[in-house]
Amino acid sequence: MTYGYLAALVQNNVVRLLAYSSVAQAGYFLLGIVAVGTSSLAFESIIVFAAAYAAMNLGAFAVVMTTGRTLDTFSGTGRKKVVMGVAMVVFLLSLAGIPPLAGFVGKFMLFGAAMDAGFTWLTVVAILNSVLSLAVYLRIVIPMYQQHNDAATSTPASTSALTLTPISLVKPVWIIAFVFTLGIGLGAQVLLGQIN
Repeated sequence: MTYGYLAALVQNNVVRLLAYSSVAQAGYFLLGIVAVGTSSLAFESIIVFAAAYAAMNLGAFAVVMTTGRTLDTFSGTGRKKVVMGVAMVVFLLSLAGIPPLAGFVGKFMLFGAAMDAGFTWLTVVAILNSVLSLAVYLRIVIPMYQQHNDAATSTPASTSALTLTPISLVKPVWIIAFVFTLGIGLGAQVLLGQIN
């Protein structure tokens, strides 16, 4: 987790940043793995986090395919494309584990499973890494809402393979991912509330 986030902090290529973020997110899955056979939450937490991870990561990469690979291409995106900007913020905050989003519910359950299994120290490390992740994801969010230079952002990600995908095909992906990221988070919290 720590290596993934520290490596992501120095990336200017958003695809690489999200790839290192995925390395870090894999560490959260391992919280559930160490709890298998000890905590009743283990399997459920892995499933919920896997669903949340799929939605928020697919959504984030779909936005990158629409916007461009570098941090510079995100400059002012939140102001120019309001709905897509809000969706990207939701994906990134969910990856950081901010409530009431899907990533928060998944991580909360994984933390509970790890603590049930006696790995409290590992849970503390994971929580500290979640705080570190905010610094990573804010590297994308802040430029999105700063004043931008139209000339610098008019063409996303030059000859990248990402720009070959038609925006009309990518847009439904981030919209569906956005709905799932919110839905999984809110739905799981309601379900957990009823169980308690």
